[in-house]
Amino acid sequence: MDVKSMVSKIVKNDVMLKAGMGDKVIYVKTDIQKALLIGELLGQISDGKWENSKPFGHWKEWSRADIKVGDQGTKNMYPQKTNYNFHDAELLSIVGNRMIGMVRLIKKYPKIGKDDSSINAANSLAEYLYGDSTLPTKMLDYMEKYMDLIKSKSGASDEEILKTINDKSLYSSSDLKKDLVEIKKSFTTKL
Repeated sequence: MDVKSMVSKIVKNDVMLKAGMGDKVIYVKTDIQKALLIGELLGQISDGKWENSKPFGHWKEWSRADIKVGDQGTKNMYPQKTNYNFHDAELLSIVGNRMIGMVRLIKKYPKIGKDDSSINAANSLAEYLYGDSTLPTKMLDYMEKYMDLIKSKSGASDEEILKTINDKSLYSSSDLKKDLVEIKKSFTTKL
């Protein structure tokens, strides 16, 4: 796509929004897929794996969108880039375990998946505790805050949270890959 076409799409989208012609929405099939986008993937698009991808600013359209559960696809969006390989082996080797741990928390304690701050806290906490069989004797201050938020949403103890993050029966790497393939479909389907 040439620069003139990209600028035209961006201007058209801004005009539509200013005229009240619709909100940008990404529709995914499940609350788990929504949490994966909020907790990890949108950050990977803007500041992580794809931050230096071309075209410049490709992430803006995705960052401005609401994420809702419903028919799979996008509405009122004109993204510059849609070909993100969310199930890339290199990406999953870095962030896969924390996504799995976050989803396990949300599956066991659904209230965690109802707001962005709890989803992000669960993702960070999962990264910190994934694979551990015991809790650290002293957690970092910000991790204590995440733990307190997750405990308030779940009613679980520190030990129950650790056990949940590492409970393989709740969600696996193959479950994650299936969800990531479905999210990619949402990014490439127009409604």
